[in-house]
Amino acid sequence: MTLRTTMFITTLLALMVFALPAAAELSAKKIDKLIGKLPAEDQQQIVAVRIFMQPDELEAYLALEDRDARISFLDETGYLRKWKNIREEMMPHVVSRNVVNGMTKDELWMTWGKPVQVRQSFYQKAYVDIYTYFFYEDRKGRSIPTSDRDDPNSYNRPQWEMNVYFHNDHVVSILEEGALFNPQDLNDTAKPVINLEPEEDEEEEKEDGEEGEEKAEGDEEKAE
Repeated sequence: MTLRTTMFITTLLALMVFALPAAAELSAKKIDKLIGKLPAEDQQQIVAVRIFMQPDELEAYLALEDRDARISFLDETGYLRKWKNIREEMMPHVVSRNVVNGMTKDELWMTWGKPVQVRQSFYQKAYVDIYTYFFYEDRKGRSIPTSDRDDPNSYNRPQWEMNVYFHNDHVVSILEEGALFNPQDLNDTAKPVINLEPEEDEEEEKEDGEEGEEKAEGDEEKAE
């Protein structure tokens, strides 16, 4: 990052912090419109990490016209680290805003944002955090997360609730409102991935060992 870029970002942040109260924050629609004009890769990054940003930081980011400057901004503010911490297998789901089992809390938040409600329940001697999200379907049929159960932007289109069950720092289940959580999911997530190759090798070694024992027994009988 060049000195010029650093000075520009620092000045821009200062202006945001010390701006007069009369300067209103950008509206949500204006922010979405500005994000929509960014290159695809920049859109993916900012849509994911904006959940951690303050309004003035987001506005400062959107005021930058150069990709290198935007990357430097995210790096300096620490949000680029959040993006890079997304695991490779989870990145496609975060980008497509699709929550799946195994996600960490940060990966969940970067996909659906902060939950509307967080509560805790007890299943099979284990505490489970339950994150509640509200959604509505927009005119294009897309699922839009919202903090309002009766969001006026839904225009009387379908609205629903989703509950994400979180245990041992990972998502273990995603259920629609009314669906019952299966405690067995807690056990399933704890099972390691089974690699069959070592078992096959062990089986072959066992067979070779049995054949060796049979051959030795045969040799002993001949000697007698």
